[in-house]
Amino acid sequence: MSSFSLRRAALLVALLLAGVIPSAAVLAERTVITPPAFTGLLTNPGIGVASFHDGYGQKPSLKEYPDTGFEYDRFYWSDLEPEEGVYDFAPIDRAFSVAARHQPAMNVGLRFMALDEPQSGSKIPRLAYQKRHSGTMGRKWQNLCAGPQRSDLYRLCAKAA
Repeated sequence: MSSFSLRRAALLVALLLAGVIPSAAVLAERTVITPPAFTGLLTNPGIGVASFHDGYGQKPSLKEYPDTGFEYDRFYWSDLEPEEGVYDFAPIDRAFSVAARHQPAMNVGLRFMALDEPQSGSKIPRLAYQKRHSGTMGRKWQNLCAGPQRSDLYRLCAKAA
């Protein structure tokens, strides 16, 4: 029985060595990739320049606002659902139209939000708010959301609204 175990152990060692030796040869070959230097503006999302809401209707010159490969748009719930169950997708369609007209076509970044700047407050549709709460939204939530920890209070404001 011990000779059988020795044979199995020898076979196992041989198989392991067979797998390690080619791997060592592969590791010895080193591949170095050096991309060409790039000094222009990057037009990919997250790095470089992105168009925000199609420039809010302003069309700066290329020198003032370089070409971009990304169109970013923010949409508010109350604008997309002005009445309960009634949806207006025209703003989203416009964002895709702007991106498609661009040559080459741009990527589109969409962000859907329930809160706006402190001065305008909640963008939750009034009917959706009133289904859960009595009364109306008022300045107390706007003031709360305007504080220095506004991002930390987002969940609280969204829950309250």
